[in-house]
Amino acid sequence: MVFELWEFDHGHCFLERDSDEAKYIAQLRQLDLAECNARHVWTVEAKTFNEGMQLLYDRKGWGRYRTMEEELGEVEGGTAEPGAQADPRRLAGS
Repeated sequence: MVFELWEFDHGHCFLERDSDEAKYIAQLRQLDLAECNARHVWTVEAKTFNEGMQLLYDRKGWGRYRTMEEELGEVEGGTAEPGAQADPRRLAGS
């Protein structure tokens, strides 16, 4: 999997690059990256989405990437612990 990081004045976009060039160009147009003056700043290869996200977190200095399941306190096997809730401080990035 190949991922690209695009940055613009008020944010960024991290997307998986489609191997089909026509689909890739259509994806960029749909995201309207040219309209917001986005700049392609980084390309990275990863075996999985989660690995790609960890590489992005490493680049940005955000620490360890946590999956949505981890944020929600779900345990292995896909079931949530009774009464488990995500720590709002983690969700806010603190």
